[in-house]
Amino acid sequence: KAMAINIYGYPAVNPLTFWAGLFGAQTPNPLSSAVQTTAFQQLLASQFTAQRQTLLAQALTGLQNYGRQLYEAANPLTPSNTTNVFTQRTATSSAADVLTAKALPNATIASHKITVTQLATAQQNLGAALTSTGASVVTPGTNTFTLTVGGTTYNFSVDILSTDTNQTALEKIANATNAANAGVTAAVVTDTAAGTSRIGLTADRTGTNSAFSLADVTGNAVTATSANTVNVAAANAQYTVNGVSYTSQSNTVLLDQEHLTVNLLKTSTAEVTLTVGPDIQAITGAVNNLVNAYSTLASFISQNATLLSPRLGQALNQAYTIKKPDLAALGITAGPDGTLTVDQTKLTAAIQNNLGLVQSAFGGANGFAVNLKFLGQKITQSPLWTFTTPEISQAAFSPNTYFYLVVLNQSRVTGTLFSPGNLVNLLV
Repeated sequence: KAMAINIYGYPAVNPLTFWAGLFGAQTPNPLSSAVQTTAFQQLLASQFTAQRQTLLAQALTGLQNYGRQLYEAANPLTPSNTTNVFTQRTATSSAADVLTAKALPNATIASHKITVTQLATAQQNLGAALTSTGASVVTPGTNTFTLTVGGTTYNFSVDILSTDTNQTALEKIANATNAANAGVTAAVVTDTAAGTSRIGLTADRTGTNSAFSLADVTGNAVTATSANTVNVAAANAQYTVNGVSYTSQSNTVLLDQEHLTVNLLKTSTAEVTLTVGPDIQAITGAVNNLVNAYSTLASFISQNATLLSPRLGQALNQAYTIKKPDLAALGITAGPDGTLTVDQTKLTAAIQNNLGLVQSAFGGANGFAVNLKFLGQKITQSPLWTFTTPEISQAAFSPNTYFYLVVLNQSRVTGTLFSPGNLVNLLV
C-alpha cells in the first residue's frame, strides 16, 4: 500500500508523486512551487554534504600521511637524531689497491698520509709429501703431541692402526687438531696427480701473537709428517701514519680513537692519502627528501584549501621564510606555487666548502628541518579535526568522528525541510 503524507494546509499526497514532481515529471503535484523548491534544495544540499564528507575524509587522511612523510624526511637532518646525516663520514683512499677505510659517525674530518711497509701474515705449516696410499709413516698405536699457540699448550692423541695409510693417518691428526678449537686449522692437502698427501696447518689469525709450534710427546706423529715445518712465518703489519710508525697484529687497524677503520691490502713505498670528510651523498639525499616532502605537502594543502586550515600553509611558509637567506645560499628557493627546488651543484659545493652553514640552516636554532620535524610531528599526533577550516572546525560534532564533520543529522534535515509540527502522520 503506498504511503501518503498529510501536511497542514495541503491534501495527502503519494510520496512517489511528490518526488516525481521534484524531478520534473508531469504528474500533478498539489505542493506549492515554493515547497518544491525548498525540498529540492535540501536534497541537493544533502548530496553535496555527502560528497564533501568524502572529500574531507580524504583530505585529512592525506594530510596525516604527508605529515608523517615530512617528519620522517626532516628527522635525519636534526641534531636530536644522534645519527643525523651531518655526523656521517666517508673515507676515500688515493690508492684503493693499497688500503681502504671506513669512517664511523663523528670521525674527525681530516687527511692522513699512510705508508704500508709490511702486511700482517698468519703462520702456515706444510708437512712433507707422503704417498697417499702408502703405509702410514706414523708409528702404529697411540701417538700424543702438543700444539702451543700464543703461550697456551694443547695436548692431543691419535690412535694409528697398522693398516692405516698415510692419508688416513694425516686425516686423524687433522681431525684431532681441529676438534680442539685452538686457533689453528688443519687440513690434508692432496695432490691427486702426484698421488701424495701432506698435513697443512694455518693460524686462524695473523700476527706474531698467533704463532704456533708442535712437538711429539709419545710416538712420532709430528716428526714423521714434518707437521712442524713453517712454510709462512707469522708477522705483524708495519705502517706509518703522518710520519709516525706503528705495528699491528692485524691488517685491519683503527685510527682516530677507533672512529676510522683502515684495511691494509698490500705494501707500497709511496704515501697513500686517506681523506675523511662529510658524507655528501647522505646529506644531499636527505635535503632532497625534505624538499620533496615539503613541496608535496604544500601542494596538497593548496589543493584542499577549502577543507584544510590555512594555518598549515602558513606554518610551512614560515619555516622556509625564517631560513630563506641561508637556504638560498645552499641553492634552495621557492617557486610561485610555494614548492621548493634545489640547485644540486650549489648544494654540493656548500657541503664541501661550508658544512657549518648547511648544518645551521637545517639543524641549528629555528633550523628548517627542526621546525618541519615539529610540524610533521604535530600533524601526525594531533586530532585531525584541528586542521580543518574554521567553518568545519566550529561544527558541533564530536572530534572523534572527524570523518563525519559536515554530515547533517537526519533529524536536522527533517527539521530544515519541515518546521516542527508540520509533519502530521505517515500512513501505510
